[in-house]
Amino acid sequence: LQSYFKDPLPTPEKIAELFTFRFAEVESVDAVGNDTVLDVKVLPDRAHYALCHRGIATEVSAITGVAITIPAYIPKIASEALPAIHIDNEALCRRYTARFIDAISVGESPDWLKERLVAIGQRPINNIVDAANFVMFDMGQPLHAFDADKVQGAIVVRMAHTGEQMTTLDGKEVALTPDILIIADDAGALAIAGIKGGTRAQVDNLTARIILESANFDPTYVRRASGLVGIRTDASKRYENEITAEWASVGSDLCAALIGEVCPGAAIGALGDSYPVKADMRTLAFDPAFASKMLGVAINTETIINILASLGVKATLEGEMLSLTIPPERLDLVLSEDIAEEIFPSI
Repeated sequence: LQSYFKDPLPTPEKIAELFTFRFAEVESVDAVGNDTVLDVKVLPDRAHYALCHRGIATEVSAITGVAITIPAYIPKIASEALPAIHIDNEALCRRYTARFIDAISVGESPDWLKERLVAIGQRPINNIVDAANFVMFDMGQPLHAFDADKVQGAIVVRMAHTGEQMTTLDGKEVALTPDILIIADDAGALAIAGIKGGTRAQVDNLTARIILESANFDPTYVRRASGLVGIRTDASKRYENEITAEWASVGSDLCAALIGEVCPGAAIGALGDSYPVKADMRTLAFDPAFASKMLGVAINTETIINILASLGVKATLEGEMLSLTIPPERLDLVLSEDIAEEIFPSI
């Protein structure tokens, strides 16, 4: 969390106390090496944005008043070659991005990366997989890396054919059905969309180039498909709680930049982006007087604007009303009541 802030944060125990009263229950505060891990019980209504360190950091900033800094990661592009992407079912796959990363050397991750993953109960695997996992927990976007030399033809997002099978990365044989959305190539299934990758294009120590996937899938489908195949993963948990499709490109850039850091010499390709169901820019008209009436406390408009700004909500005064621009990740902010609930903990 501290990496998101230039100024020092309160102690972990103080943050846990503030969270419990203003955001979410903290089930434990545990010392892990030289660090401290807070086990935060994120409820489903906030899972859109808060199942990651970035989302939690946003809440820390809003509650404590410490300014947050979210860096923009812009990887250095070495190639304009793009993977071929075809989405057959645009209702279930809202966005699919992929990029080549060449000249990689698969190996052990640096100590700082392994330590951060271990601290939250994850097993380090290699620098490529660890980078993808780190980004998922850091900003909430699941990613997957395919060995590009094992992929035959284009990447196709389609429903499985009757009789198709796939071996998952953890060795489970899965009989696929036409109810299951898969990531495939000319030879068949590569991954169960939004749930689990397969072994056929698995990254290993001989991998020299990858295709990095960052996508967005329909939450209801992922929840149902996860039950059908009997597999629940950290990725499926985030997809089934719904995340904004806008994060797909952001996550890919962050992961590509991180791979460039942990794998010096990697040549990062441009982003191939198929985005058939675009996330809407959402606005909401909000009456400042409604907050005072609902909360039973007089709150001036300037205070409301400042509180919302700390949450990434831009508020512009138009007469007696506020015009709010909602960040794409805050899918939970729909009604005026939702806005009032965000204001209350900070007054």
